[in-house]
Amino acid sequence: MINIQLIDPRNVEPRVWCDQMVLELDRFGTIPIIGVGVDWKDWANQVVQLSEISIFDPPNPNLYEKDGFEEWAIDFNDSLSGEQ
Repeated sequence: MINIQLIDPRNVEPRVWCDQMVLELDRFGTIPIIGVGVDWKDWANQVVQLSEISIFDPPNPNLYEKDGFEEWAIDFNDSLSGEQ
């Protein structure tokens, strides 16, 4: 398990959740913010490649539909908390 605050992504816009998670994950590396030209999958692809995060085998965002953010984020949280 990693020592960060995991934020429940249910009923939260991807941009809001990702922005909040940046505050928790930024100590592990440079993380983009969602905006022009950066969607949740771009953000997620960079986060799952961080060495401190990748050891938890987080889900590949490319295996989720474009509108599958919430499902991916729940699976991401589960991977970091050891609940996979």
